[in-house]
Amino acid sequence: MKKPSYIARRSNNALRAFKEKLSNIPQSGNGLHYYLMTLALSGKKARIEQGQLFELLKEATDKEKVGRLVSDREIKDTLDKCYNSKGKYRLIEKPKTVFKADAFHSICEHGKQGSLTHFKSASPIKIPDNPKEQCKAFLNALYKPLDKVLLGDTYTYKPEELFTVQEFTDGLQFLQDEHLPELIVMNPLSGATYINSNGNDSVREHTLVSHYQYCLAEFDNPEHFPLEKQLKFWAGWQMIKDVPKIKSIVYSGGKSYHVLLKVNLNSYDEWETTVKSQIVQGMFKPLGIDTQNQNPAGFTRLAGGNREGKTQELIYLSDI
Repeated sequence: MKKPSYIARRSNNALRAFKEKLSNIPQSGNGLHYYLMTLALSGKKARIEQGQLFELLKEATDKEKVGRLVSDREIKDTLDKCYNSKGKYRLIEKPKTVFKADAFHSICEHGKQGSLTHFKSASPIKIPDNPKEQCKAFLNALYKPLDKVLLGDTYTYKPEELFTVQEFTDGLQFLQDEHLPELIVMNPLSGATYINSNGNDSVREHTLVSHYQYCLAEFDNPEHFPLEKQLKFWAGWQMIKDVPKIKSIVYSGGKSYHVLLKVNLNSYDEWETTVKSQIVQGMFKPLGIDTQNQNPAGFTRLAGGNREGKTQELIYLSDI
């Protein structure tokens, strides 16, 4: 029996909407992972078979087009969530901008007292002078003793480099200050592994985070945001209601401060909605904060760590 004309029109409209979305897929760092779910839901609405949709998404997310490797697993996981969700997933509207584009300067003005001295004296947890003690204070304040953390000096990593906080802090006595790692994954990991794009076992992946506690904020343009202005901004940020609270501030050893904000989320789905949409797009983007830091398994600077002879100094640590 021939379909009623209104059903045919509705199907054609859904297919046109899907093709339009497919032609406007963003680059990596601009919400690509979240957009995959948008495409999957749009394709499902257009009644595209799951296997065909996989091939369309794989072709559309070629590394040369989007700027990073999108693995088959990432696409399959997205489609599995979409087609087996029983209505749980839905398209999320773009967030309303929380801050206007010129809000950075007014926030700095409200936080004009911001300085190294201000933050160290205002820190709820006293900041030790010794780098190893800073490292220990940082780890003990952010994580539980049996939380698994990944630390290192480069952006490469191996499963055997995963430690519990207690194991690492107990071993600090055997490390010289200049040998403290530069980096730590901002959120604790489960310890499970998966096969990465190089065919190796890896413990670092967004779905392997055990607790989605923190997101990273950083200004990556030192010409527009010099160090002293960054501190004024974060002092002003502390005076704003309804924004994530600052858990720690660490000097990167370069031209920025790494600020961990407390978000306390239960799942990666909540991370995508809260961090990627509301915080990164609604807060970070209009304020000039780096929007690349959207991975809950991303690296941040380890307090007390050594970066090319410079100490990554801990200047603020909250007890929230």
